[in-house]
Amino acid sequence: MGEAADQQSGDASSIASSHALEAIVTLGGIQALTMLAGLARTKVLALLLGPGGLGMVSVIDQLVSLITQIGSLSLPFAALKFLSRDGVEEREQFARSYRALVLALLAATASAAGVALVLAAVRPQLLGSDLGPYRAPLVAALLGVPALAAFPMLRNVLASLVRYRESGAFAFGNAVALVATTYVGVRVGGLTGMYLGNLLVGVLSTVAIAVYLWRAYGLRLRVRGESPVKVLRAHPGLVAFSTSMYVLAFTSPTTYLVSRLVVLSHQGMVAVGLLSAAYGVGLALRVVLTQANQQFLTPLVNRRIGVEARAVAVSEYLRVLMVILVAGGMAVVLFPRLWVTLLYSHRFAEAAGYLFAFVMSEIILLVAGVYTALLIGYDDLRGFVALTVVSNLVTIGLTILIVPRLGPFGVGLAFLAGNGVMMVLSMARLATRHAARAAGQAMKYVVAALALLGAAGWWATDPHGPPVAWRIVAYVLGSGAFLGLLNPQERRWMLTPWRRRG
Repeated sequence: MGEAADQQSGDASSIASSHALEAIVTLGGIQALTMLAGLARTKVLALLLGPGGLGMVSVIDQLVSLITQIGSLSLPFAALKFLSRDGVEEREQFARSYRALVLALLAATASAAGVALVLAAVRPQLLGSDLGPYRAPLVAALLGVPALAAFPMLRNVLASLVRYRESGAFAFGNAVALVATTYVGVRVGGLTGMYLGNLLVGVLSTVAIAVYLWRAYGLRLRVRGESPVKVLRAHPGLVAFSTSMYVLAFTSPTTYLVSRLVVLSHQGMVAVGLLSAAYGVGLALRVVLTQANQQFLTPLVNRRIGVEARAVAVSEYLRVLMVILVAGGMAVVLFPRLWVTLLYSHRFAEAAGYLFAFVMSEIILLVAGVYTALLIGYDDLRGFVALTVVSNLVTIGLTILIVPRLGPFGVGLAFLAGNGVMMVLSMARLATRHAARAAGQAMKYVVAALALLGAAGWWATDPHGPPVAWRIVAYVLGSGAFLGLLNPQERRWMLTPWRRRG
């Protein structure tokens, strides 16, 4: 038994070591292109609408995200976990689960959107006291809720089939199309026109990926057939998992919505726009790299391998991830004004003063996501939900407490603390409840990376900040130090394309 466990641990370590860097770089590269398209959309909004208009878009988007999370019943994430567990070899069960999950998701999100649409049409103040004048764009945005939920669900299906490149390609095409409809929509019909254009893109993208799954893998979405509810109930653990995760459908989006509403009530819509700019830059870094968490790590830790093997895989994954995080994070925190101006406009320059707090909070959340993915892989749903709710409550409490004095910077500090709570609690639970101490071996790299990024960010945002030459030197030294964490095989993999060109 011990030899088998050691063999599994070694296999997982080999998988993580040999493929983690490739997955992070490949998925990160595709997602970077996708984020560039998304940031181009944000740039269009910033130039056309200014801080106030961008602030209103962020409020509507966050509200729609909340409705989507509530209506989706956590089924997209359940698809990633349980379809990965079914495996491609169990083709019939995979197809039945796929059909049931997608049809149930469409029915649930359509119901949630219907309720929200009635409220938006009759009593919009119930969804937010400042949304009354924006009833038309809010209604247009809510119409896209089913497609907004179905598209990531179908991408997760591709990931469970180990087709993360195709998943990224569909995301990139969707993001590019949104840039066009955003510009044309705002020009032609204001915010309402933009959201109607986004609705069209969402529907077409969802149909395209569904057709691809049908043609490439024979996965059909027949409306007639076995009841989706019956299939999902028969799937071991799926209903319990979705029910537990449903709690997070309220707490996580609510945390982001509360932060915007608190800033709005104390400092106005322009401050919300500045908050969105600082948060958006940090989010861009996380979203680029979180694709590897979702599309590579989550399927890995949900496969039928040993407990210790999965812990070792997570440790190896984190070691590689911190190299990429430092390289990307240092580029942002050392040049905050450049990024804010480039991605938004000079009118958002004030956000550069507290950008590093949001970048660090998103990096901590990304690391916490690695540990929580392992908790879910161990089927520890109760621990995952509990620590996530606690961290969200910490964030909300600190937001309400310090934002009236510190404004958007207070939001960054609140998220920094709340995400830190999630990271520490998840690591502690893995060690004490599951004896997965191997997963915490990479924490020393995480602490060193956060210390480096925090010091660099504080140094670069000083009013009499260092010249560009010194910032470049700091970047080379900081990133170069973490490159030493890669093993020779990984360094050879990174250098191979350059050697071929040479």
